[in-house]
Amino acid sequence: MKKIVMSIVFVFLIGMLSACGDKTQQESSSQTDSNTKIHEHCTRTGTIDDNSSVDLSYEIYYTGERLNRVEAYEKVTSSSQETLKTYQDAYEKIQSYYKGLAYYDAEVKTTSDSVESIIKIDYDHIDIAKLIAIEGEDDNVFENNIPKISKWKELADKVGTKCTKVS
Repeated sequence: MKKIVMSIVFVFLIGMLSACGDKTQQESSSQTDSNTKIHEHCTRTGTIDDNSSVDLSYEIYYTGERLNRVEAYEKVTSSSQETLKTYQDAYEKIQSYYKGLAYYDAEVKTTSDSVESIIKIDYDHIDIAKLIAIEGEDDNVFENNIPKISKWKELADKVGTKCTKVS
């Protein structure tokens, strides 16, 4: 059970803190015109146990170094109803902390063999102070209260998230 809870926390943190890219992508994005809006599609897959897997997908939108929007789609597929219920409960509990925070939209969808967490964060309009109060001031994507794409990319690179620019 502890392994499942740690997996849930890991999956959620990736959803919240991940973006995409490697150092080459980071360097090229920092050289991009600061007014050019960029959209990247990022993915990562993993295995939880013999009966369960996770697919993570992120749509990242940024202008220059400023992170504008993140859409995180995390889907846990399992033949174990106990595993699915554990993930559903964990996603719902984590998302409850953000309930009522405007421009932070979250939902959990379930089927007979999967649980999906969908989170959409509009950093251009969200109350950054409230978001930081929920998430804490350490180890987040903010620098001087500005969400930074480079911080997301650095974290994502560490866990093997792969991204491609969307035209």
